[in-house]
Parts: sequence; structure tokens; C-alpha cells
Amino acid sequence: MTPEYNCELLEFRALIGIIIQLSDSPLGVQVIERLAPLTQPSEIQKQLALIGEWLQLMEAGQNPCFDGIEDCASIFEKLRIGGTLLETQEILSLTREWLSESAGIGTADSAIKPADCID
Repeated sequence: MTPEYNCELLEFRALIGIIIQLSDSPLGVQVIERLAPLTQPSEIQKQLALIGEWLQLMEAGQNPCFDGIEDCASIFEKLRIGGTLLETQEILSLTREWLSESAGIGTADSAIKPADCID
């Protein structure tokens, strides 16, 4: 069986469409759209471990929210060009992202602050 056949059989694209509807941010939608089924057992185990961490957070009453996360990739691309200066808004965007990361968004072992995304 081909990987394409397996994706059709599992209705992978339909599942991706459902997950996109649940996304908190445009950046999340971009990441979800690039997802593809995993075929390597080690990668599958790694992803299942991450899902386990997320379930532990949810069981502990944590609800990290990602709706305010901005895509800073274009800013970093700009910085790769020697002599380039950032605009004030770009610096503020990076600062906001750094501060939100410092506030505890991370793995289950970090101090994650609950958010008000889901009632």
C-alpha cells in the first residue's frame, strides 16, 4: 500500500481540517497545514510522549493559550542580512514573544500559567 492510499484510508486531510478549526492562531494553522503522517516508530513515540505531556497539563487544570503568538520568522530572516536594522514594532514583537516564553510556556516540567482561552 502506498502512503497516499493510507492517508486517504485514514481520512488524514479531513482530520487536519478539524484540527485547523480548533487552532488558536494563524501561526498554528500554518503549522497544522504542514503536518504529514509519521512513518518512523521513533518519531511516533516522540510525538506520543509530547501528547502525554500535554494531557498531564490538561489533567492538572492548565490551559496554555497560543492565540497571541506572532510569527517572527520574517524578522529573523531580515536579521540574517548584514547591516539590517529592525523597526520599533519588530523589536516590540520579539520582546513580547520572549516575555511570553519567559512567563512559563514550555514543557510539562516548566511552570505554565493558566490562560483564559477555553471557558
